[in-house]
Amino acid sequence: MEIKEYLQVIKKYRKIFLATWGVIFFLPLFTIFVQSISYEGEKTVFVTRRNESGDMNVSEKYDYFYQLESDKKLAGIIVKSLDDKALLNKIFKDNELNDNENPKKIAISKEEKKWIISRLEGEILESGYIKIKINSHSQDLIKQVSNRLNKQLADKISKIGADKNRLIGLECEPVVITQKGKPYLPIGLGVFFGGLLVAVLLVLGVHYWEEE
Repeated sequence: MEIKEYLQVIKKYRKIFLATWGVIFFLPLFTIFVQSISYEGEKTVFVTRRNESGDMNVSEKYDYFYQLESDKKLAGIIVKSLDDKALLNKIFKDNELNDNENPKKIAISKEEKKWIISRLEGEILESGYIKIKINSHSQDLIKQVSNRLNKQLADKISKIGADKNRLIGLECEPVVITQKGKPYLPIGLGVFFGGLLVAVLLVLGVHYWEEE
């Protein structure tokens, strides 16, 4: 068949073509539209060392290269801890979150808890520096989870230092929260061309079926 013949088939079954294309195009976009707004919190945490007087990042007892390698391993431990079920259970030990800065308790559903945990990410930026991302449908939940996570990670690192008689700690920057945009453009382009292809194949199928 030539292009002209394809266009004639599409014109003949234009109602089926337009209905199929319209459903495939608008249904995913409508689904995205009705979804709740989500937020992403991002912060940096870094390993610190202190001497007996409490001065930070003093490496009197350590070879500099050794300290870099050690901090890199500690950063790896922190990233892996984000998948530690025991640590996560301490953060979500009940169905309400609160902290000293915000004593008001915030209820959290099982679905939201799973959603947060599944999207909790850690990335090593450089030796001893880690970027952590926390996603949620609530800005307050991100703040609460961030504060609890700070405590759990700091306790974990301090215990590692204590086991080896080292003054190792963790400094956590405040979490920066931004609203995540909905992916209208990439999804829209995908369903536009995908719907077009499916609609064309469908009308061609109907055409050949009737021909037989």
